[in-house]
Amino acid sequence: MTLVRAKIDMQIPRKRKGFTSQHEKGIQRFLDAVSAAFLRHVNLNITTEQRGKFMLTHSSSGFKHALKEVLEDPAVAARLADTKVGFLLVLFC
Repeated sequence: MTLVRAKIDMQIPRKRKGFTSQHEKGIQRFLDAVSAAFLRHVNLNITTEQRGKFMLTHSSSGFKHALKEVLEDPAVAARLADTKVGFLLVLFC
């Protein structure tokens, strides 16, 4: 199951000639909201201890539906086969 802990939906002003300061402020507010949500929902002590379990994979998009594409990759499937969540591959794929 994939959980969405935070959804950040903000309006960022367009970049207009001569008025880029509003756009930059909007980008900065968005990045501040992303970092605050990340720090609120991710325990960094646990993640640094479990760093060896992380995998770097390629996905065509950053949305949840791309998870199926990642799980269909044979290299990822082979690495996940000997874990507790290996049986979930059958359910997803």
